[in-house]
Amino acid sequence: MPPAFSGTAPVITADSHSDESPKRKSSAKRGWMIAIAASLVVALVTVLGIVGVRSFLGLDQLIALPTVSEPVPDRTYEATAPLLQVSTRSSFTFPADYDFDARTGEGYSYAWAFELFLDPALTSRADVFVYQDAAGQPLHISASEPTALLSTWGESVDVMKDQTSGSWGLEPEYYLVRHIDEQGEPLPTPIVTRITTEAPAMDSPTVNVAADPETGSMVMTWSPVEGAAEYIVVGSFAQVTDDSEGRLYKAYSVTPETEWSSVNDIDQVRSDSHQNAHLAQFSGQSADEMLGTGTEESDWRYETSAHRWGVIATDGVNYSRVATADAASVIPSLPYENAYYSMGARTLLYDRGDVEGLPVRFAFTSLDGRTRATQAVIHDDGIYPNDVGDLVFEIRGEGTKLVYTFEWLMPDEGFDAESFRQDFNARAAAAAPTTGGTDIISKSLAEVAIDATPVDTEAEVDFPVYGSDDFTRYVAGHVIAGNSIIDITRFANAPGAQTTYDALTEAMSQNPYAVGVGAYNTTESFGDERVVLHIEYALSENERHEIQQSISDSVAKVIAATITADMSDHDKAVALNRWITDNAVYDREAFAASEAGENLDSFMYAWRADGIFEHGTAVCGGYAMTYNALLNEAGVPTVYVTGDVLVAGRHAWNKVLIDGSWLAVDPTWNDSTAGNRWLLINDADFTAEATRTEDTEWIRDDLIGAYAAG
Repeated sequence: MPPAFSGTAPVITADSHSDESPKRKSSAKRGWMIAIAASLVVALVTVLGIVGVRSFLGLDQLIALPTVSEPVPDRTYEATAPLLQVSTRSSFTFPADYDFDARTGEGYSYAWAFELFLDPALTSRADVFVYQDAAGQPLHISASEPTALLSTWGESVDVMKDQTSGSWGLEPEYYLVRHIDEQGEPLPTPIVTRITTEAPAMDSPTVNVAADPETGSMVMTWSPVEGAAEYIVVGSFAQVTDDSEGRLYKAYSVTPETEWSSVNDIDQVRSDSHQNAHLAQFSGQSADEMLGTGTEESDWRYETSAHRWGVIATDGVNYSRVATADAASVIPSLPYENAYYSMGARTLLYDRGDVEGLPVRFAFTSLDGRTRATQAVIHDDGIYPNDVGDLVFEIRGEGTKLVYTFEWLMPDEGFDAESFRQDFNARAAAAAPTTGGTDIISKSLAEVAIDATPVDTEAEVDFPVYGSDDFTRYVAGHVIAGNSIIDITRFANAPGAQTTYDALTEAMSQNPYAVGVGAYNTTESFGDERVVLHIEYALSENERHEIQQSISDSVAKVIAATITADMSDHDKAVALNRWITDNAVYDREAFAASEAGENLDSFMYAWRADGIFEHGTAVCGGYAMTYNALLNEAGVPTVYVTGDVLVAGRHAWNKVLIDGSWLAVDPTWNDSTAGNRWLLINDADFTAEATRTEDTEWIRDDLIGAYAAG
């Protein structure tokens, strides 16, 4: 709750570095499809009994699993003799003189004992099912492959009509990994058995995968198979949850042709911002979403990997094995959806400077979840007015089907859209990726997940932190520390809390060491009642720290040379105002650049305290921020104030607490031929050309009146 007051404003105090922090919520990851499969198996075991289950699954042949093994060169496992051309309705047995189910425990994971893979490198996980008639009886191990696949259009597609669920044969080969001995104890080295099944009646095609450079779509082609009436395009991936491992399959198309493209695999609701809709290689948040809003474990987040794409030939009765192609170098970089947070706001404000700043690099999330960038382009018909007179810009990504739509509110009269379009495209071409396609602009998802975990404890910083309440000091500390994703739930959701915007703008105004934010952008994510603040920085971590350290060193030097132990707060305020006016010159070049709407990257020091300390020059914001830093270090309560001078426009000055009363100081205007006319005065003394109004950007709105001077 904000502090109660009656005419006396709370002093902007330094952070108390509270250790209080909320506990992070952790939730188990789930893979719903495997969970459903597990439920079905448990139900079958309960209703039919083990023998009935084996009969229901069609596993009518039992084969003893080989136990004699030898080391394999360049592998971390030993191997038995292979089992070749076995019946697709086989299951394998292995001795177990203990209760296997009791050791497995809850869930549907047999990985502690057996795993099944589709490749000798043991990277492409498949489904395996293990059961025991009774404690002490041999184990039965089988594949758990689907006979029909759910399609992307919602129907079921047969892929092994002559088989029953639980049989082998959908894939060309299998690698069964055993981790235990006959007593259920861990083996020092896993033992692997290669398994192939009897050849199906239908041959498999030869498949190739490529990318369409014009649309960013996947193109799959294959050789015709004699006798085949149609082909089923399929995809699959390994999935790992907290309690299960396996492989999920999906059908993308059934076609009589020998080619398929994902060009029409779109999200009908978001067709311009989403493509390759069913080819994503990740589950949960993308890198762009994590960095934009923060991330935490979710009930619907699980790991996916070892994606495979292929084709099954069929004559309607017989089916080939899945013929797969190596798509690892093609699929991951294809576009998936717009990277909204990386592209920034989609609504432009009122001045020409914003439209000139439209992004010339097009950011998108690729199928592997990373953020990539390609060249942006505006087509001939890409700039047009909407129904209410705003100007719409359609920016497209080269080599994709994706589109960003920006709106320019209240566009300039006489704006030449065609000239702008040509200039934009020329600038975009100059900034295009040099890799021949796209540039990777994010880390891997695992790395981003670490970076994007919201900070939910007080920031540890080496510089002073100021604010009128705990919320502001909490935000200010993280801004000074350079944290981008900040969990503010305990403050934002508190009854009577100030707005996040108020806390952030006060933190920026009252903290000289909060540098490098520049034109910041914030987002709030409300998930599970969690509120996250995201901040973008215009300077690197090293640049920010160098500036902060420079300010700190300069402040200490000036205080040591100017302030003595016997000075009153009044004397300190006068002496530090004098130091500024003696050592600063107004930066008219920076001011002119600001007025003209030019790029201010080379002038940002003029709005910071290091402008005067390092360059001897600043605009009003730099004067007021320097005075703020010096007075705070000298122990004199002060606030940085912003508003408008009626005849001159936006301005910044200070207020200082002297003997229990707030008084105003304008160090910028004191640095003039008029001398210290605006030093420790009442608000009412700003008259004539100095008449001004205060805005709401420098302090939380409900406290503005409490800082009235006089």
